[in-house]
Amino acid sequence: MNSGISTALDDGSTVFYYNKESGFEGRVRLTALPENVGSEYVVPAEVNDLGGVLTGVTLDKLTINSDIEYAFKSIEGAHIGEVVIEDGAKTIPSRMFYKTYVDSVVIPDSVTYLEESAFQQAYIDELVIPASVETFGVHAFAGATFKKITFEGKNLVFDNRPMRECVNLREVIFNCDDITFMNSTTNGDCWISNKGSNGNNYSNITFYVKNETVAQKVRAAIIH
Repeated sequence: MNSGISTALDDGSTVFYYNKESGFEGRVRLTALPENVGSEYVVPAEVNDLGGVLTGVTLDKLTINSDIEYAFKSIEGAHIGEVVIEDGAKTIPSRMFYKTYVDSVVIPDSVTYLEESAFQQAYIDELVIPASVETFGVHAFAGATFKKITFEGKNLVFDNRPMRECVNLREVIFNCDDITFMNSTTNGDCWISNKGSNGNNYSNITFYVKNETVAQKVRAAIIH
């Protein structure tokens, strides 16, 4: 069965347009990079599925368009200086940054939701989450290597164990008026921990919070 058509774009990238018979109508998958991609790459505007051609690449800068919906482990193992997500994006897809080495990530103010495991096991030193992002999926940052993370949102909602096993984590800034941790912890793991698998440690993490309401909820999340 013919599931779609492959097309070469003007920049040298190749994409695959899925048809109705494939069951993935509307999905446009990146299938090949330009032959001489260089040190910077801009994902074509028509692409909404990153595919797997960026895994393991080395780039100074990667610009991801605002329509990306599918990016599951799509840049795993890549070494990238800067990732810029274009304004207009609404979510960071599940496991987009899984095991990606990246110096900095620019998240636009249009993003409101980080899907499940969006930054799981990402290799990144510091991360700032803009005020527009207030909802975070399960394990959003689990196992990431950042030392510092800042949340600018005002009313944050986290699903189960967002920052467990973040072994380098030393500083968390919650610039929020209120915070909610959904569901309950399991297997003895904290919501926020810098110890390895099935262990709790938060004694050397410094938390900065805006008010006592947030402080109480953070304490409940790490001490149970």
